[in-house]
Amino acid sequence: MTGLGCGFLVALGAVVSLSFPAPHRLGQDSKLPAFDVITVKPDTSGDRPSIDFDNGNFSATNFSVKMLTLFAYGLKDDQLFGVPKWADEMHFDMKAKVLDADPALLQTLTNDQRRQIERTILTERFGLTFHRETKVLPVYELVVDKGGPRFQPSKIEIGQRGANGLAAGALHTNNHAGNADMMSTAVPISSLVDVLSRQMERIVVDKTGLTGRYDLNLI
Repeated sequence: MTGLGCGFLVALGAVVSLSFPAPHRLGQDSKLPAFDVITVKPDTSGDRPSIDFDNGNFSATNFSVKMLTLFAYGLKDDQLFGVPKWADEMHFDMKAKVLDADPALLQTLTNDQRRQIERTILTERFGLTFHRETKVLPVYELVVDKGGPRFQPSKIEIGQRGANGLAAGALHTNNHAGNADMMSTAVPISSLVDVLSRQMERIVVDKTGLTGRYDLNLI
């Protein structure tokens, strides 16, 4: 099994400035897929916040700009400064799609690559700009128990879907009543670290040494 310990880390924060530019086609690193279609609408459903990026389809429901910024840049609340009030209070339904992308490439994207793609929603649709500052913050460390992990590497291969319906490499989370549910198929431990960090509102550092991909489902 895994466990958490405490420590300190010099971490990067982001001071942001936000505005609404005119919509236009997203630019993107030529080595990565780019979103071809994006829609952003005010949320009127009141549904619990959820985010999903599966097979080139991105969806964030009842998400604020601040929430997406924290998610896409892997930041915690205490790492983000200067956010305007509207970016925290206004919630949106955001959808984006990659057209004609190589399915194998989409399913092998790392978390960092997925975030890089997601960031373009912020920069191109909300005009996000920022600079970085350094500060000392407390962190948790995720470690493997002496008995080893109690889960095995995923048997789901690229192009396949798990029993939860998600494609290999995909992850889905729901936030409700202060708790987060997570479903995933064949994802690295870094995906679990990201979810734990958001839930605990503190940086979690991966010290497990686990390099495989796993079916991790937390309820």
